[in-house]
Amino acid sequence: MALIRPLLIACFVLACQHAPHALAQPQTPPDERPADDVKRGLILSTEAAATGYTLFAPLNSTTTYLIDIRGETVHSWPSEYNPGQAVYVLDDGRLLRCERQPRNRHFHGGGIGGRVERISPDGKVEWEFVYANEEHCLHHDVEPLRNGNILMIAWETGRVVRYDQAPVDIDPVRSIFRHIIRNSCRGCRALTIKVVVVGLQKHSAPVCDRYPSANKRVQHLHVRIFREPFADVGYDHDSNPMTPPIGTGNDLFDYTDTNMNGEHDSGELSEPFTDVFPDSRRHGVTDSAYVLTQLSRAKTVWSQCCISVVIDGVVEIVESPGNILNDTGYYEGGLDTPEEVTVLSAYNPLATPTVLEVIYAPLDPGMGANAYTTIGMRSMVALGDNYFAFINISLDPNYFTLGHEIGHALTNTFDSSYDYPNLPYVVYPASSTYLGNSVNQYRRLLHHTETYSRTVRSARFPIAPPPAATTGNLMLQTS
Repeated sequence: MALIRPLLIACFVLACQHAPHALAQPQTPPDERPADDVKRGLILSTEAAATGYTLFAPLNSTTTYLIDIRGETVHSWPSEYNPGQAVYVLDDGRLLRCERQPRNRHFHGGGIGGRVERISPDGKVEWEFVYANEEHCLHHDVEPLRNGNILMIAWETGRVVRYDQAPVDIDPVRSIFRHIIRNSCRGCRALTIKVVVVGLQKHSAPVCDRYPSANKRVQHLHVRIFREPFADVGYDHDSNPMTPPIGTGNDLFDYTDTNMNGEHDSGELSEPFTDVFPDSRRHGVTDSAYVLTQLSRAKTVWSQCCISVVIDGVVEIVESPGNILNDTGYYEGGLDTPEEVTVLSAYNPLATPTVLEVIYAPLDPGMGANAYTTIGMRSMVALGDNYFAFINISLDPNYFTLGHEIGHALTNTFDSSYDYPNLPYVVYPASSTYLGNSVNQYRRLLHHTETYSRTVRSARFPIAPPPAATTGNLMLQTS
């Protein structure tokens, strides 16, 4: 995004005017100075000056000016407020302007702001946002992002620091920031800057920013939800003890479809089933809304790598192959277990290497995992380059579980592959309490995760520490 950076010289000049000097002489009052001593407008212009425009917002003015190299006003934007410390002209000609919130009694200091406005070229305020109260206040600068959002920095009121305590040194491992809090008055509330470390390892610019048009990719998903478990014992359809139950042992859920809608509804005779919701109707162990919530989290995660995540078609509600949920009510999957073999044998012939197969089911607590992806070699089913992800439906839908499992399939690696620090976690741990508003080192994808996820690999195995590992995938598409 092409932005015209603001001039902040006015701040420095203003500060210098108030700085005492040991040899200061009495100053002539402004109204008694000769007119030719006050120089305004263009003072100096040489061939060394860069051509172009200069954008600035005088501290004691409500107007922002754009001038050319001759000092002529090219455009101006009026406002009702004095400026903050940053102003930008956006690509569409609109002005993004930091401003001072009037009557801000809670925060004081250089660089104070408190509000942001977006002003159209004709001077109309199209959008404004105030971030100033007794708890926080915008200061100094903002950064307009490519997606239209605005990143800002702000002061926050801090905790009480007693005068007799040692200074608090916030110094995380490999951190860039160090902030020492000192307070010399008993019982005062310390004014602190909140330091948020989003990642402790080196990051590069997001791939979309480096290559805006050439590197957009799409991760396609095929999603199935297993239906609620049922007991394949048949059901009594006519209350006649001489008539055998209907559907015993046929691996199908049998019921009387009274209203002929193709679904089991409340009050319809049927084989016994586990009513998960419960509503006396048999349907999926979860619903599409649950999946779409996790999909939105996955989109947020992988957009960092310029990867869009989409579901092909609709979320399917299906019977578990071979009624595998019948015995315990859980999917007792895992490497080469009978349940996994049954599922993979049924669905692998329908799968392709360019689509991740995702299955939502009640996973057995004894598995020791709330989700897993078929990365390792299977001895019972030849998966080829197809990948399957199994996700437990008992997890909070706001967890990043789907995004986490997509990471396994894209990188062809485990959570912590042989202690190699490529993926401390692919993204958020699959079944942790990290929700969308949780700020921690898992929120940002690491550079190696970005690299591995976008690598096209030639073979699935071996899985070992790089450089021997075959990282990457064959799934990402350009459309």
